[in-house]
Amino acid sequence: MKIKNISIKNFRSYYGTHTIELYEGLNIFIGDNGDGKSTLFDSLNWLFDTTLTEQKNERLISKKCLAHLVSGGDAESVSVSMTFEHDGEKYIEKSFDFFLDANGNLKTANYQFVGYEEYGSERQRVDGRRLLDRCFDASIRQYCLFKGEEKLDIFNTDNALQYLVNTFSEVHDFDMFYTGDEEGFTEFAVQNAKRARDVAIKNANATTQKERDLNTAIGEISRQLTSVERDLKDAENNYNKYDKLLTDIESHAEASEDLRRINDRIKNLKERKENTELKIDDAYSKKLLDDYWIMCGMSPVIELFSEKTNAFIKEKQKLEIKEAEKKGKKEAIKEIAAGVLPLDPLIPDRKSMENMIHDEFCKVCGRPAPKGSDPYNFMVQKLQSLLDSISGEVPNDEEDSNLFTNNYSVELQQILRNVDYMTMRINGLQNEISGSVKENNRLKMLAKNFQRSIDDAIDEKNKLLSKNNNITEEELDTDYKNISNWNKYRNDADHSREKLKIRKKELNDKLTELQSELAGISKDDKSKTAVLVHQALQYICSAFAYAKQKNTRNFIELLTTHANGYLKKLNVDDFHGVIQIIERANGAARLQLVDNDGTIVTNPNTALETSKFMSVLFAISDLTTLKRENDYPLIFDAPTSSFGPQKERDFYAAISSVNKQCIIATKSFLKEDGSLDMPKIEHQKGKIFRLSLNPDCDLEKMSTIQTNIEPIKMNI
Repeated sequence: MKIKNISIKNFRSYYGTHTIELYEGLNIFIGDNGDGKSTLFDSLNWLFDTTLTEQKNERLISKKCLAHLVSGGDAESVSVSMTFEHDGEKYIEKSFDFFLDANGNLKTANYQFVGYEEYGSERQRVDGRRLLDRCFDASIRQYCLFKGEEKLDIFNTDNALQYLVNTFSEVHDFDMFYTGDEEGFTEFAVQNAKRARDVAIKNANATTQKERDLNTAIGEISRQLTSVERDLKDAENNYNKYDKLLTDIESHAEASEDLRRINDRIKNLKERKENTELKIDDAYSKKLLDDYWIMCGMSPVIELFSEKTNAFIKEKQKLEIKEAEKKGKKEAIKEIAAGVLPLDPLIPDRKSMENMIHDEFCKVCGRPAPKGSDPYNFMVQKLQSLLDSISGEVPNDEEDSNLFTNNYSVELQQILRNVDYMTMRINGLQNEISGSVKENNRLKMLAKNFQRSIDDAIDEKNKLLSKNNNITEEELDTDYKNISNWNKYRNDADHSREKLKIRKKELNDKLTELQSELAGISKDDKSKTAVLVHQALQYICSAFAYAKQKNTRNFIELLTTHANGYLKKLNVDDFHGVIQIIERANGAARLQLVDNDGTIVTNPNTALETSKFMSVLFAISDLTTLKRENDYPLIFDAPTSSFGPQKERDFYAAISSVNKQCIIATKSFLKEDGSLDMPKIEHQKGKIFRLSLNPDCDLEKMSTIQTNIEPIKMNI
């Protein structure tokens, strides 16, 4: 949408008819105080008002025109009209007549709001209100007209973000399905399905104790979930309440380097505390088994076990030797000729024996054993005995029989071997445990010291904030106490809501698990169906909730990206920071500036604050173009009254480079004596108009006031 021209007739100080041809880019109306800048803005605001009431306000009538009326004479009219391009040329006009009756009383009549648009080659009259709402609806207009700097903050109401999201994103498409406050279809369906499930479960003839237990557990989990959801809502409301109170105090506190320094220190301390806490590893109960800490102090037990096991093996071997002697086995007698007990077949193990035979070297005595030699043949025989022992085979001799029919000694030796491997690990456990506990205690103390420093810094910040409110000593003390309490309440609410969110998820997961289990074993078709229906609707409701939240997050990210692009343009050589849009749990939002390290700029100067708000407005205009596939004008009345000369030049340079139609009424480009500052005007791009009072005006008589509009420059 591009405004081609505006015509104003007898609207307050605009006596007679004034037609203004506008440029598609920047249009600047320069006027001093009282020259008609705000009246120009108000005339457009009146034209764009599409409420159903007839707007025949006598205060809109030019006093100069009234002074020329004659009792019982012809009527005059007040009108504001606009020709604009929006899918073809269109025209709207709002007007009403006024006259003096025979008794000299002022009367108004014939209020009209008409429109015209082209249909082919014909120009047809239509309802002006409907035409404007169709081309420039109210949801767009509220982000296009701004009077003064204080009106630029569009997030000053709790529903501002939600309205933006609903207007410029697709999130409102989810409203009939999910609203977040149990008014959507899926939420309604889930609640009804839950009641139906509970009734069905209660009436079901559970055939097994398992079903009865599951029904009872589901009912209890459902009650707990309801309670947690209620507590979570309360916690979020409390957090939002105290967060807003604290934000308001910080935003009005006097800017100072001390505040920035304290914020930086708090951030650094929190990071160091967090990193310290991440290093703490005090899961001692887990370490008892996973790291074998439970074995600490077991050395005497292991030693006793080794002694008894070795004694048992020796006794077993002695008995086997005696048994062999009885049977007259010469081989056994040869083995004990030296009076030394032979090794158990499992010592050394199979793999070691195979390696020694392959290497032709006895690693037990440390001597070579060439193939064919007695040591080599002994190792081969030893390996064969081991293999026979493992396989359970005995020499093919019917008279031979094993003295010990079970291999329990083998199991004992295997356990002893594993325990031996752990001996070195166990011997070092005492030092490991002592060192771990000592290090964890050190880290905990360090984290505690960090928290103490954080608390001190927050306390210092609270005192600083309270001192910057220009209040009495008594009020200062009260304010400080409030800040301290509000910080505590907000932190408590934040901690509580995070815990409740985790608890809610745990309960939902447990409920889903129990419902699935019940549906799988239930013989009662009604209760089984009710459980499955409720479960399915829960999944659907959760999907809509996630989609709606994701849509909102995407919109905020897109809006933030566009806004920061404009913020850089509006602050070319100055510090500008980064815009963040902070969403609250209740759907409200607030704008804040942060440094590149994340530190909040708590009290930016007025010029930076104004450019922050205007950047968001330009960003919204971008999103409007994307959403509606059409651009819309931005209209401002005195948006830069707080800007210094250099800042003002940068601002208008940036505005002229923005590809949007802008209409700005301002007293910029005027010298102190009220004359035009032509060097500044010569450097300005766009179309510039001069608003001024007629030279014959008597400033003490409203009936003589008349504003003139003169185009003075067109620099494209």
